[in-house]
Amino acid sequence: MQNDTATLLPGATARSAWAGLAGVIATLTVFAVAQGLSYPLLSFVLRRGAATAATIGLSAAMTPLGIITSAFLVPLLTRRFGARTTALACAGLAGVLFAAIGWTHNLAAWFPLRFLFGVAIGPLYVLSEVWLMALAPPNLRGRLMGLYATIASAGFALGPLSLVLVGSEGWPPCLVGVGAFATCCLCLTVTLPYLPRLDEGDQRLPSGASCLMPLCCSLPCLSPQALSRPLCRCCRSMVLATAWMSRASRPC
Repeated sequence: MQNDTATLLPGATARSAWAGLAGVIATLTVFAVAQGLSYPLLSFVLRRGAATAATIGLSAAMTPLGIITSAFLVPLLTRRFGARTTALACAGLAGVLFAAIGWTHNLAAWFPLRFLFGVAIGPLYVLSEVWLMALAPPNLRGRLMGLYATIASAGFALGPLSLVLVGSEGWPPCLVGVGAFATCCLCLTVTLPYLPRLDEGDQRLPSGASCLMPLCCSLPCLSPQALSRPLCRCCRSMVLATAWMSRASRPC
């Protein structure tokens, strides 16, 4: 019986599909380390600068807001530039923005920088999950998604853990984040030949509203410091609104 993986993509072999899956998971793991590092690191820096708890929470909320905003741009970017180019450019831009945040110790500048950082990393989440769903064999898709989520969570845990080794002062922790994004770019470059095109045929991305749904659900988790009852109500309202938008955008 022919392997299910080999029939997922035109001209793709089972070996190349599995190579693509491994590359996507490795890329997200390294990327998760950098993002997991950013939240406690920047909170420690702001705390040392005598910033209030409300200010720290608002600053931390900029990245999730950027991720939500970028969901509407993912389908447009993939149609215009292609999914592979979009993912590679976003990984590089995220590294540059992380370095800019480390270089600019200015609270006012951190708000737009952290928002843009979220805009840059949002497409990486969407595209990696779409690639994983496209490459995974149907009979193993649930297990692979579970493995994907577990490894990504481990990456998020390694980010804060790295602060124990390098500390939270000076350039060393920032260089860890920049190095993680550089490694993410390297993993993507090696993996790109094995990834499907998402801008043609059946591999098109869903609408921006559909991409936004999981991001709205995860907003409180992405920014625990900004978590509050009004924020939770806002998230629920956004989930309902995006569900309606996604349903309305489907063809009859």
